[in-house]
Amino acid sequence: MGVVPGGVSGALRRRPRGDVLHAARALEARGRFGARRFQALLERAARAPRRLPRSGPGDPQGRLTRLARSMGAVSRAGRRRTHGCGQAHHGVSAARRSHRRETARRRHPRTGQVSQESTGRPGQSHRSRTGHRRPHLGRRRGPAGCRGTLGRRLERTLPRRGPQIRLVDAGDERRAPPRARVARLVRRCGSAHRRAERWAEVRSSIDRMSPLAKNDPAWIYWYGRAERELGSPLEAEGYFERIAEAHNFYGRLAAEELGVSLRIPARAPLSTESEIAEVAAIPGLARALALYRLDMRTEATKEWLWTIRGMDDRKLLAAAELARRNEAWDRAISTADKTVFAHNFSVRYLAPYREVLAEKARSRDLEEPWVLGVVRQESRFIIGAKSSAGATGLMQVMRPTAKWVAQRMRMKNFSWARLHEPDLNATLGTYYLKHVLNQFDGSPVLAAAAYNAGPSRARLWRGTAPVEGAIFVETIPFGETRDYVKKVMANTVYYAAVLGTEPTPLKTRLGMVLPRRSAEDVKSTQNGSVLQ
Repeated sequence: MGVVPGGVSGALRRRPRGDVLHAARALEARGRFGARRFQALLERAARAPRRLPRSGPGDPQGRLTRLARSMGAVSRAGRRRTHGCGQAHHGVSAARRSHRRETARRRHPRTGQVSQESTGRPGQSHRSRTGHRRPHLGRRRGPAGCRGTLGRRLERTLPRRGPQIRLVDAGDERRAPPRARVARLVRRCGSAHRRAERWAEVRSSIDRMSPLAKNDPAWIYWYGRAERELGSPLEAEGYFERIAEAHNFYGRLAAEELGVSLRIPARAPLSTESEIAEVAAIPGLARALALYRLDMRTEATKEWLWTIRGMDDRKLLAAAELARRNEAWDRAISTADKTVFAHNFSVRYLAPYREVLAEKARSRDLEEPWVLGVVRQESRFIIGAKSSAGATGLMQVMRPTAKWVAQRMRMKNFSWARLHEPDLNATLGTYYLKHVLNQFDGSPVLAAAAYNAGPSRARLWRGTAPVEGAIFVETIPFGETRDYVKKVMANTVYYAAVLGTEPTPLKTRLGMVLPRRSAEDVKSTQNGSVLQ
């Protein structure tokens, strides 16, 4: 048996199962809140995987958390004498020290005289110049958990002295490593130094994760990579096969590890007019489309998502076709993306405004599937899309970036009001995309990261040694940018397959991320770039 680090408060910070807080309040109301019952509740809370939300002083969860902190002081009672709910009893010496501090604070800086309000002794009450009673100088204030009915009952039931309270086994003290730490371990595996040892550390770190975290496609893929690097190819193939059928970033990487090329699933039978009319008659979808026509996109999206929950694949495909006919491109793509068995990738990877985007991509010598992948992730082809940060249009161009590009291109008819126009937005967006691609030596991974988070951050993330593209993506510190780059690169592969262009494996597209050139280069991007 082991002790919870920092007392039992660490156990209480996790979300309890079976409404532990409700049980604690019920026991308190009945006057049966004994130490043994409370310890049983804490043991249940310690086994729960999630954390309690932060709560205010008046919230019952906050009371229980503060109570646990006071118990943490009691658990250390075997090493020192305690008073009340675990507060050390310092006696008169603490009051004297408090009195000295108060006297020094009241002493005049030049004459050295002490004001009359600070000449009292510990335990005496004082009045300020305004006549209000001030608290005792030597008064002890117990911990927050000792206040209230719950704290007083616990104070009576728990011993003031004794051995530490033991709740969990010693093996449970090793918490699962956070995601960022495992990602850093994966990045260290890119170098040849101690390669096998580092892959073994990655595998052991994933082993310590919760069952829910282990089922994440990212960690299934990296666990398979670790098994293969450590000389267990058969076990690695088993892990890759678990996610190889998924149509996402890690599904494609796992399939390529197995040597399986990309094959677009056979298109399901097209939705009939009767099926489309059936879903069009659903009140929720009708309201959502009406809200879209009124340009109330937030309300329309909520209505649409609530209505399609629980639909089977046939109804989802019919709803996606209904959204496509009404030019609700984002709802068409997202709805078609939810199917499990019946697929229609021509709707899942729509390409509205393809003529405009293809022309701009060719003029900038950019790959058309990559540009479409960026637009799909940025705006879902909604020309009026606008983010909270001010990014506008198909390619979500920021105003400072648009102004900088317009000056570089010497545009004479540029105005902010035209940013939502597909032609102008695609012109500005593809110019900037080509600019960051040239900045990062033609790496689409770094260019996508720079397009989302700014070139200065992407340059700092490069590190000082070459690293595999998949490993670099996994170690991007910003969760939004990390997810963005994964989806853009996966979109590029699938758009290339849907459009019938030459297929290029995802791992080949990711390539190797080269190190940054010099510290001066990094400093120049931090100080001089207006595109951050």
